[in-house]
Amino acid sequence: MRFIETMKLENGIILNMDLHKARSQETLLHHFGIERSLPFEQLVPEGMKLKEGIFKLRVLYSKEIEEFSIEPYIAREIKKLKIVEGGDIEYQYKYEDRTAIINLLNKKVDCDDILIIKNGFVTDTSYTNIVFEDGEKLYTPDTFLLNGIKRRQLLNAGIISEKAIRAEDIANFSGYYLINSMMERLTVQTIC
Repeated sequence: MRFIETMKLENGIILNMDLHKARSQETLLHHFGIERSLPFEQLVPEGMKLKEGIFKLRVLYSKEIEEFSIEPYIAREIKKLKIVEGGDIEYQYKYEDRTAIINLLNKKVDCDDILIIKNGFVTDTSYTNIVFEDGEKLYTPDTFLLNGIKRRQLLNAGIISEKAIRAEDIANFSGYYLINSMMERLTVQTIC
């Protein structure tokens, strides 16, 4: 079993390193009974530390780091989400095997991505957590599939709050935003 950690490298610095390390430590402990940290900071070459811009550091690991890549980050444009029923989908850890999510993505029809519903509650999209705005406050579902890094950061900072959000509650919100470790906040125009 292998896992992925995707980190934002901005001007040569890995952002939210402590949260990435914590998540990988949780993964190693749960799946392999190993209590240690992976040396993500050692993966950034010296020359890279001088480069300006935003890059994606993608790490594939099991008990150890197996491979990694660094490439310029190109943001996706997501304007329209298709609501899909996720059944009994589980994705508590950032597994390399995303077969269940890919199968749901096949249902997106003419939309850019999917919004997964599980047992009537909103979870995540295929690759981001979601934030809802009610005009005053920002909420993220407490029924998430993956407790993402940006989600953890914003919760820790008190910028967003957790809330149970049912599929029928979606229409009550005035704004929808996608977040992950690479994106600050991407606005979604339509959920259908």
